[in-house]
Amino acid sequence: MGPSRNWEGEARHRAAGLRVEKEELLRIGDVGRVTPELRSCTLYALGDKLTNAAGFLDMKKVRAELGSKRVVFATCAAAGASILQAAGVQFNTVIVDEATQVLEPCCLLPVLLGPAQQLVLVGDHKQLGPCVSAATEGYGLKESLFERLLACGAAEPHMLTTQYRMHPGIAALPSDCFYGGLLDTHYSNQELRSVMARVPGAGEVEVNTVDAFQGREKDVVIFCSVRCNSGGRLGFVADARRLNVPSRAPDMRCTT
Repeated sequence: MGPSRNWEGEARHRAAGLRVEKEELLRIGDVGRVTPELRSCTLYALGDKLTNAAGFLDMKKVRAELGSKRVVFATCAAAGASILQAAGVQFNTVIVDEATQVLEPCCLLPVLLGPAQQLVLVGDHKQLGPCVSAATEGYGLKESLFERLLACGAAEPHMLTTQYRMHPGIAALPSDCFYGGLLDTHYSNQELRSVMARVPGAGEVEVNTVDAFQGREKDVVIFCSVRCNSGGRLGFVADARRLNVPSRAPDMRCTT
């Protein structure tokens, strides 16, 4: 549990933390949606190395390539792709990032690839859950696999209590309201000001919704809680977890 970053933009950073060389990585999925830094790690980039004389994928070569990699990246949907199913490769460890935002059926796709020895679900059930339509709420899809396992006691959670994104004064709000006062701040106020001064492009402005911001961080966040409709409805803002998402910044301002 606890605040988590979006892995796609930081794959190299995480690989370095795992002590994995780039040559040991493989990214499965639509190459058009893969960041430039990872395109050389895709099956598409391997080209003729994986095809037979007729120009079709050779599953023996694909299986050997998958087996030679220490880390295979994929979205949950891509984990259910036919190429992985056909290759029949089993993984010792399956890690699902942002697991609390993934619909439970989709989250099960990487799990069903094989009997992994370890399943790690990374997420924060105190932030936003899966986005489902009103028509499907009755099927229980609002509850993620992460939350279901916690609720039935089938998994023992490990909470990360040190946060690196927020000013200590800002961190106090989500810490007290959502995490029982357990969050600690890594940086002092002086260190945060020093980091802010060195960040390139700190003056760039992005306008977005709370939902689109989850899993990310900015140097300064301005949160607007204004609602404008004739019925006086709060809509998505009625979910208290949305107050926990935009507070991921060294500096935050609220407007009403």
